[in-house]
Amino acid sequence: MPSSEFFNAVSKALAAKGAPKPCAVCGHPDFTYTRGLVYLIQQFGPAPMLHGLPHACVALVCNNCGNTVLIGLKTLGLEALLSEKDIWP
Repeated sequence: MPSSEFFNAVSKALAAKGAPKPCAVCGHPDFTYTRGLVYLIQQFGPAPMLHGLPHACVALVCNNCGNTVLIGLKTLGLEALLSEKDIWP
């Protein structure tokens, strides 16, 4: 699981981009990070095949309604902060 310093870096990177905005579902302004990361795996066709590394994301969950938003770490320029154990748990 990533460290609190990692999530602080995520918060700073999001703030620099003007995010997060109020929840798109209920308008509530407060979100919480999930403790771990979420991985998106690209699949082509019906057979599950891994094409490259999983796309690491942090999940922001609205404190009011539970709406969940995934933020890609590569786009924020933060993938380099992840250790090998964070990418392949």
